Amino acid sequence: PPPARAPADAVFRPPGVIRDGLLSKGGTFEQKKKLRWYMLYKDRVDFCEKLPVEGKPVQTKGTIPLQGCEVDTSSDKGKCELVLRQGKKKHQLGAENAAELQAWAAALREAIAKQPKVRKKLKGKAPPVFGSPLQQVLDWERQVDDEVELPLIVRECVAYLLRDECLNTEGIFRLSGSLARINELKARYDAHQPSQVNDVPDPNVVSGTLKLWLRELEPPVVPYALYDAFAAVAARVADDATAVATDAAVRDAL
Repeated sequence: PPPARAPADAVFRPPGVIRDGLLSKGGTFEQKKKLRWYMLYKDRVDFCEKLPVEGKPVQTKGTIPLQGCEVDTSSDKGKCELVLRQGKKKHQLGAENAAELQAWAAALREAIAKQPKVRKKLKGKAPPVFGSPLQQVLDWERQVDDEVELPLIVRECVAYLLRDECLNTEGIFRLSGSLARINELKARYDAHQPSQVNDVPDPNVVSGTLKLWLRELEPPVVPYALYDAFAAVAARVADDATAVATDAAVRDAL
């Protein structure tokens, strides 16, 4: 059954959602069987058949990445419909009234305008994010946005973990999250698909994913050639009193 016609302010709004509401998928709003709950994020639009519930994973049925999209309302002839074009693909969405349609069109255009521009066609085969050299992953992602300084997985996971509810979670990097959920995130990142990390209810899953990426990074963050130098610095730090000098000692070792 389609989601209920509930006002947007009465429905749980997942973190990161800019705008949400009931729209029709591929038809007019009156076709109730095609109604879906749509959620606009800064980089995508997700839709689901059931309303989001606080404390439970969002049961997303589909995702529309915003990069390269255009909003077309020119075909609207009193039907309160817009078309979200993505190359040869198009997603037809219907709103309940003209005001709702214009609000969605404006929010979509604003979000699309903030997407990084694809400056050239991506070349070569995309490397898996896990287990690949850091520079190789960055070179691939910089084909989309040449100002990228850190891989997407680091940017997304760190942004998630810096939220207040995560910072107040006991044992955030000590306790292990669900291995199945961690592997789901890993598979999404390796396939360069939208990670939907903001929909993950357990911070330990996100911290576990980031730790797994660091463990599998090859070569590691601390290169093998510098391992002995760092080990020597650690050996000189006998207690907390001498730990203050650690930063300087590390710089000297490098």
